[in-house]
Amino acid sequence: MSLKQKPDKPKSELVVLGAQIATNEHDLFRANDLHKLAVERGLATKHDEPAAFLRQKETKRLIEALKTRTVNSQSPVIKAVSTGPMSLRGTYVNRYILLAYAAWLNGDVYLDAMIALDAMSAKHSDNQLSASEKYFRAERLFNEVVARGSKAGTELAACKYTIPAATEALDESAVGMQLQFPGFVPTSLLETVKGKHNRTRK
Repeated sequence: MSLKQKPDKPKSELVVLGAQIATNEHDLFRANDLHKLAVERGLATKHDEPAAFLRQKETKRLIEALKTRTVNSQSPVIKAVSTGPMSLRGTYVNRYILLAYAAWLNGDVYLDAMIALDAMSAKHSDNQLSASEKYFRAERLFNEVVARGSKAGTELAACKYTIPAATEALDESAVGMQLQFPGFVPTSLLETVKGKHNRTRK
């Protein structure tokens, strides 16, 4: 007797109102999840389901406008799934329709959805950086840290204070940068700063 495999649950990266919003193979978001969460938190009613939103004239105009602008895209702007496993059914929409639906539901829902979508987009943008882009970003950040540390050291030296742990702190910041950006080697920068520090002491 063979066991039937359960259908895969929709993948999810977007978290709105503290819970996940499922997505499908076209990276569309399941609006039903957003409605359910809003109702559970008292920010919407059961009558505010996606179907009611999609019947609005403004929504229809938005969908038509999006279809016109994405005419060459392989991804639809909206897709209704009414067959198959219950865990996969629902109304899936792109990010713009999801945001419009969130605003239609409640201002708090809209704000949370907008922040969550922005955070997800930023995460994807960072993941798509090439190795060289990550290196140059790390080098730029490290240079900024060194510049701030050098300025602070100069100001303290002018006041005749001592900085017994300045070099150790710089080393620790370098280690932190290497952990954040694997492959980044700040050795030459550190030696330059230490060399200047030693010449100043003489």
